[in-house]
Amino acid sequence: MKTRTKSVALLLAAALAFSCVGCAFPPSRIGFIEKISRENRKIARSTRAFHAAVVPLKTGQSVDAGTVRSAYQDMEKTVQEVRADMDAQPLPSSSSSARAFLNAYKEYLKGQQQILTDDLLPIVNKVEEPGGSPAAKWAFISGMLAQVSAKESSDYGPLKTAQDNYASEHNYTVQTLETYLDAQKNGKQ
Repeated sequence: MKTRTKSVALLLAAALAFSCVGCAFPPSRIGFIEKISRENRKIARSTRAFHAAVVPLKTGQSVDAGTVRSAYQDMEKTVQEVRADMDAQPLPSSSSSARAFLNAYKEYLKGQQQILTDDLLPIVNKVEEPGGSPAAKWAFISGMLAQVSAKESSDYGPLKTAQDNYASEHNYTVQTLETYLDAQKNGKQ
């Protein structure tokens, strides 16, 4: 009987271990803020192809509408992936400001999705319109990009506040990416 009891206990332990394979352990406090930074960089990188695809209009050159549409779809896919990752993001233990920080980031991501739909999709549609000079298309696009910049600044405010509160609670110094890279290059990080 003892052998059977041990076998059942081992079988239950193995089943429990395999059932938790998909479970995520809470991140460390620094891992949490780094995860959000990584996700933000992923979104920023996804915007480069879109910008490169439309900017020739500024100098009067035509652009390939298919390239602009593809770049837009890549941005949209990236934002959706990041939103899904953040919906499943566990909070670090022993942090009273982590939940507010995560919620602020989720709101920021909703704003990013709204910018895609309300401001960047009309740019794609304008580029896809037959006719029209590159200068006329750029006039429309530059106005829309100005709106994007204003909305991003507005959406970033509450996120920055939540990030600063999180950093303050855990005695972290928030650096810009450029400052961080310079410090690494100079051996100070």
